[in-house]
Amino acid sequence: MSATAHINRSADIVRRQFADVHHHAATGVHKGVVFEVDEQTADRCLYRQTSRVGPLKLRQEFELPLTTHGPLVNTITTGQFKDGSITFTITPDGAESSVVDAQLRVSTNRLQAVLTPLLKANVRKALLRALAEDKADIASLRWGRVRLQLAIMSEAGKQ
Repeated sequence: MSATAHINRSADIVRRQFADVHHHAATGVHKGVVFEVDEQTADRCLYRQTSRVGPLKLRQEFELPLTTHGPLVNTITTGQFKDGSITFTITPDGAESSVVDAQLRVSTNRLQAVLTPLLKANVRKALLRALAEDKADIASLRWGRVRLQLAIMSEAGKQ
């Protein structure tokens, strides 16, 4: 399942916002979704996400390698869609514009196979809504302001 969004910011800015799980956790970018960062290093982020898709409450854990190039692949390590992934491919579309392709891949067990027709529409809506929420977050410059404030507080703490 996939969805696409056009965002009027550079691919670098868009990529950094999409990879910033701490920001998503702290500011509630996605309504009804709770993010909790378990561990973050320079190479990866391990986090938990709780959300609803239709009637189902999903609790899943993810691993996100923090790379500077290529797609952002959020692999589901535990939860209902274990071994699935959400991949964001961010492509420049001019100097200050980007295209984000989001691809959700899940393996289906028997129960999910029965529910798939019912869930597909809800999952697609959730994916489109999430892209729209990230787009609004980036457009509002909230992500940049929060990052700047954290940098200032970090510098003040070092003095």
